[in-house]
Amino acid sequence: MLWICAMGCAREVMYKDPSTYKRIIDDRSLFLYFNEKWIPSVRTQYLDLNTIETIRIKKDEYGNKAAFVYIPQQEYDSLISLTERYTKDIWIDNDPQCSFPGGQVEMLRWIKKNIRIPKNFSGKRRIIMSFNILPNGKIEDITVLKGIDNPYVEKEAIRLIKSMPRWEVKYCTPKRHPVRYNLPITFESPKKIQR
Repeated sequence: MLWICAMGCAREVMYKDPSTYKRIIDDRSLFLYFNEKWIPSVRTQYLDLNTIETIRIKKDEYGNKAAFVYIPQQEYDSLISLTERYTKDIWIDNDPQCSFPGGQVEMLRWIKKNIRIPKNFSGKRRIIMSFNILPNGKIEDITVLKGIDNPYVEKEAIRLIKSMPRWEVKYCTPKRHPVRYNLPITFESPKKIQR
């Protein structure tokens, strides 16, 4: 017998068909907890669906939508053992993934469209900026990592980053934290039209 309580429900809803679990586990928007613990890189294909006692869909301690799966201790120990065996010699990247809306190409287009080259600037120079991307995609703590000897360029780079739209952030772990991002920006004076 499988019990599922969806977020916001007044009572628990009972499902007798364990195949409902498959739909829940395949939902990539949920973090999966087994017996109240989040297991990095869990190998769910080793889980016997018939051993599930209860599934609750609710928010975890970090505010993420999560599926809390309750299974017998023996099944839990087996799941941990198989997951450890599978991941023993593999490096798994659980770092958050941050991207500008539309990706790298769209970010370069956006910068080219929105950059304001200071009037007193000539030539072609690169400045490297550093900033935090918050879990909600907002940008904060903007600093110049590698500047040039032109304070107007640095000021424009800060203005440009402050005006960026929210970034897309995907977390692979339940705990969310700001992500530090370094971005090179090239300043180039407009080319004069030759006659």
